[in-house]
Amino acid sequence: MAPEKKDQIKNIFKPGTQVALMIEQSFLISITMYATVYDCNHRKQEIIVSSDGPMTTGNMKRQKIFLTTLVNQESDLKTRFGIRVTIKDFLKNYELYGGEKVAAFLLKYTPPLEKTTLREAFRIQPNYQFKIEGCINNEHHSGKEHFRFDDISMAGAGIIVQKKGKCVSLLDWKKGKQITIQMELSANDEKEKLITKTEFTTKAEIMRVNFYFSERSGFIGIRFTKMTADDTRKLTAFITAAQRYKMRKKRPA
Repeated sequence: MAPEKKDQIKNIFKPGTQVALMIEQSFLISITMYATVYDCNHRKQEIIVSSDGPMTTGNMKRQKIFLTTLVNQESDLKTRFGIRVTIKDFLKNYELYGGEKVAAFLLKYTPPLEKTTLREAFRIQPNYQFKIEGCINNEHHSGKEHFRFDDISMAGAGIIVQKKGKCVSLLDWKKGKQITIQMELSANDEKEKLITKTEFTTKAEIMRVNFYFSERSGFIGIRFTKMTADDTRKLTAFITAAQRYKMRKKRPA
């Protein structure tokens, strides 16, 4: 059952909620920034969310931003709901309950609560700058003769499997199969200077298998499941760092 739009904003957006900010840019159709809710004042219609830095706060104050999160529905389905927000302030030294000071955004929201989707979930496609390595079920390792990651997002990843490689048996797997995947992600700038690096292990579900993806390879689509809060933060930080780097590269001179 969908949440009551008038009263459930405060029950959906609360401290600890993992959220996605859909930001419309003049030089991009839309980007997505992932964050965590730190605090809320629903009487003032204000929400404080995490931030790694000010980005382009001045410009972002004039942009259309939608704050969204996934909500559990009947039959274990999840639906994305959101509210329109504006950036009221960038808090350079926001103090958490434990005394730690972090960067954060103060958002001002405007009802109603709306059902929505991520129009452009940000996906990283690996190259010499954004490298993704991994191991499936502690026995199948990525590599030239095995498999490689085609892309990764907060939702899951795409995997290319060599038909004549040592991991061709992966293409025999069926939709719904549960697996364990270990991943190592690193981001570098043009001079191959390390921007960020992270590792995590999570459960995943096979969503799609295409043996006929190409003459030499097949494709597997996976969805991450049962990610811990710490692993979610790690992947969020990696994707956000890569996304901001791409934003700077696309910005007009």
